[in-house]
Amino acid sequence: MNTYSYSRIGLTSKYLNKEVQFGKVRFGSGQGPASGTVYFFHGGNGDDRQLEEAGLLRCVQGALWEKFSKRNIQLVLPFVGKDFLRGGRGGNDADHGRYFMEEVIAAAEAGSGTSDSSRWIGGLSMGGMAALSVFLRHPARFCGVGAHFPTLVDFDFHNDSEVQGYARANGVPDGYRDLLISDLRAAFPSLGFFRENDPIALARALPEKALAGKTLCLDVGSGDEFGLHAGARVFHELLERRGIPHAFEVVEGGKHDAPFLVQRFPLLLDALLG
Repeated sequence: MNTYSYSRIGLTSKYLNKEVQFGKVRFGSGQGPASGTVYFFHGGNGDDRQLEEAGLLRCVQGALWEKFSKRNIQLVLPFVGKDFLRGGRGGNDADHGRYFMEEVIAAAEAGSGTSDSSRWIGGLSMGGMAALSVFLRHPARFCGVGAHFPTLVDFDFHNDSEVQGYARANGVPDGYRDLLISDLRAAFPSLGFFRENDPIALARALPEKALAGKTLCLDVGSGDEFGLHAGARVFHELLERRGIPHAFEVVEGGKHDAPFLVQRFPLLLDALLG
């Protein structure tokens, strides 16, 4: 039987000014230092236990389980919240990006053999955008990134007219529209600050060859209730124009829900690890 162990590790974050915990998963015997690390960020409505509670860790079976266990790779599930791992704005604003890059990575990889060539990152929903944003801000620190229905948008969510146009064009119900916009506005009080963290804007500004040899994977459902297939297509088409190899799939009928993740989570991890 394919088994895994789940432990929670606490740290005091000077960038978030609070105590936080993150999850660490080992597959198989899981003994001794890990040789590599996959970081995976949950969505905005949970904490580091979201993947286990949704049953996603039980999806790591067969050949994928062997990749994790035989290659001695750990899966780390950081605390994210609804911050998209954005950078800080100065003053007392918490710097979620530095919290992850400087504190979580150091704690998770202490004593391990993880290096820039054996470190991957991924996430779902808000966590999917966080993964893409961190990866594109620090491409040399990771060898691959993957995201399920990431929160990618290509309109001014502070402009009510553009918000309404986006919702109409993509069939977004009022409740989903309001939830999406409220979360974006809370995290990014200006469009300029959003662009500093926006994967679409970051991909446009990347130097040539910055992603050479990297693995990029993303998927989204055609029935995503937040209309996130629109932003995913913009991101995909941008990568195509720039000649950046990547895997992109719009899953017919897929929604922004647990059944989509159960279907797609092991496929993305498998593609990331190669």
